[in-house]
Amino acid sequence: MLHPNEKPLLVQGKIHYLAFAVGFLFSFSSVSWAANPAQTQLDLKLKSLVSRGGVLVANDQHVLYRYPPKSNPLLVPASVLKLATALAALHYLGPEFRYRTEFYLAENRSLGIKGRGDPFLVSEVWQRIAQKLSRFPEVPKQLSGVFFDTSLFSTEINIPGIEFSRNPYDARNGALVVNFNTVFLKKDETGNITSAEEQTPLTPLAHRLGKKLSPGIHRISIPHKSGISYAGELVQAFLAHSGFSFDSGKVTIRPVISGDHLIYSHRNSSTLAELIAGMLRYSNNFTANQLLLSVGLKRYGAPATLEKGTHALEEYLHN
Repeated sequence: MLHPNEKPLLVQGKIHYLAFAVGFLFSFSSVSWAANPAQTQLDLKLKSLVSRGGVLVANDQHVLYRYPPKSNPLLVPASVLKLATALAALHYLGPEFRYRTEFYLAENRSLGIKGRGDPFLVSEVWQRIAQKLSRFPEVPKQLSGVFFDTSLFSTEINIPGIEFSRNPYDARNGALVVNFNTVFLKKDETGNITSAEEQTPLTPLAHRLGKKLSPGIHRISIPHKSGISYAGELVQAFLAHSGFSFDSGKVTIRPVISGDHLIYSHRNSSTLAELIAGMLRYSNNFTANQLLLSVGLKRYGAPATLEKGTHALEEYLHN
């Protein structure tokens, strides 16, 4: 599940600059823009505000205005709300911020994983993590099991409008999410189900979900109550490939305690600025929501909730 590391699209100023530009534009929207004095005035105003970025105004049929005039349309985000979220994340977390995921060894030989909201824990990353853990001599190859610490995010995060959706862009958010909480499956005419990604094992849960699909290639979101189960299956599959085995395949949920020993802290290879660049280019709802939750966590503390994220965003925009 690859993700291009685009150079960050740096958005300057605050949203009220954009609001000014939009208001200025609409005040002249009934006038032709060809060699229009209003356009010239707006260009001059934006030139002093925007040196690395762009402004786009459109209706449902046409682009009404673009600044700079020859800017690349691929660099224009699909949602102004994502711009606000990106700016707030850069403000509260900093452009060089990197998500961390922590790994612990419990006294009973259980491997603990503490999620901190990293939106990019994809198969390639789990492969590297499993290989890294296999090289630690203090980590036994025979583990009693796996536990997840998801306490930094609320378990009651409900994004409006996605309750019954299976679309991948409507995937559920949380503290510990693998592969954007989606599965990519291939089903042939005989009903045989395989992973559509060479790097991603077909887990039991993914196979069960595939039985409900028609023949073809599908990327679907994991049902809300199955996210932890899928993460557990996938993580254990990668660990098993690196030589680990487990007394129990069941994943438990509990917070890290004083007796748990931190053995490894994984840092996302991308900075926040780089993650935002990809989010804006592809208008990724899942990543935007993870950032909003992380902003709320940073500003108001655990557990992260949509309400905290929204309040932090509003606070930033009004200051």
